Formats: sequence, structure tokens, C-alpha cells
Amino acid sequence: MLGVISASALVSYIVASRLLPFSLFGLLSYVEPVLLVGVALLLGESIGRDEWLTYLPI
Repeated sequence: MLGVISASALVSYIVASRLLPFSLFGLLSYVEPVLLVGVALLLGESIGRDEWLTYLPI
């Protein structure tokens, strides 16, 4: 089941790369990690003191 989910995510990514303008796709690929961290924090996910070192480069 996880393979199907992973494959569908990859197919969606490839389709988006063909449909979106290259500059927009590049920008979204660049800011995606920051958006994911922001959404995780909004949903109440806690980041431990020792984990911040891994999130700072993002």
C-alpha cells in the first residue's frame, strides 16, 4: 500500500513539473520544506531542542 502512495506522489510531482512554468515549479520546490515545517508547527507538532539543529538549514 505504501508503494502505491509513493508512486502516486511521484507521478503527481512529474505531472506538475510538466504543467507548471519552470520558474514557478522551481520556486515551489525551493520553499516546500519551509512550508512543511510551518504547517507542522501550525498543526501543533512540537520540535525538540535537539532537533532544531536539523531544521535551521531549511
